Amino acid sequence: MKVLLNTITALIFLLVLNFSTFAQNKKFDGNWSFEETRNGHYSSLSVNINQVGNQLEGDYGNVSSKESNGKILRAKITGNTAMIEIDCDWGGRGTVKITRLNGNRLHWQVIKRDESKGAFIVLTEQILKKSSMNQVANKR
Repeated sequence: MKVLLNTITALIFLLVLNFSTFAQNKKFDGNWSFEETRNGHYSSLSVNINQVGNQLEGDYGNVSSKESNGKILRAKITGNTAMIEIDCDWGGRGTVKITRLNGNRLHWQVIKRDESKGAFIVLTEQILKKSSMNQVANKR
C-alpha cells in the first residue's frame, strides 16, 4: 500500500511539474499590438497567437497604407524566436521573424514577401506589446 501511495504521489508530482513547465514555455501566446499616429497617419498591428507546445496558430490585423488581415499558416520555434508564414487577404504571403523580448515585448520583422498572387500589406518591422485581457476586452 505504501509503495502504491508513493507511486501515485510521484506521478502527481511529475504531472504538476510537466504542466508548469509547459505553461512557462508559452513564450508567444497572447495578444500583441502596436499603435501610433505620426504626422496625422495612423498605423496599427494586432497579432493574436495561440501557442500549443511547439506550434503557433492565430491571426493578425494591420492598418497602414491600407487595412489587411491574415492568418498564421506555419511556424517554426527556436528558443525565443519563431519564423511564421502568414497570408494576407490581398492575396500575398510572407515570412515574419518574431522574437520574444524582455518585458512582454515582441519584435516583428518581415523577412520575405511573396506578392506573386496578390499584395502583401503588413507593417514591416515593429515592437509589439503584450495586451492584458482587460485591454483586449476594452478594444472590442
